[in-house]
Amino acid sequence: MGIVGAGRSTFVNALLSKCSSQLDRMEVGDKLDPCTITAKHSIIPSEDLTRILGHEAKYRLVLVDTPGFDAGNQTDSDGVLREIMNWSRNRYVRSLNRGLRGTIYFRAKSSPSQ
Repeated sequence: MGIVGAGRSTFVNALLSKCSSQLDRMEVGDKLDPCTITAKHSIIPSEDLTRILGHEAKYRLVLVDTPGFDAGNQTDSDGVLREIMNWSRNRYVRSLNRGLRGTIYFRAKSSPSQ
């Protein structure tokens, strides 16, 4: 999760590029206009994770690319969080009780002092 242009899609693609499996890449924009409108995911299988991490991984990694906050067409409360919640409910609600590990939040650095 994060603001528009924070680099979520680029981050997901960087991880996917380390995989030997052919996985769908996320669309990446070149401006601050949002190109991720709906939540999308890609799954890194345990074999790829084992090779990337250098030790056995007995799990898979689900990378979810989400729409950004502060897009011109919607605010946090009227779309983005609802989209993420709907994706979670529709795709992985059963996984929530079986080992969802966490979320990474991206934010823009607003000043050099932060």
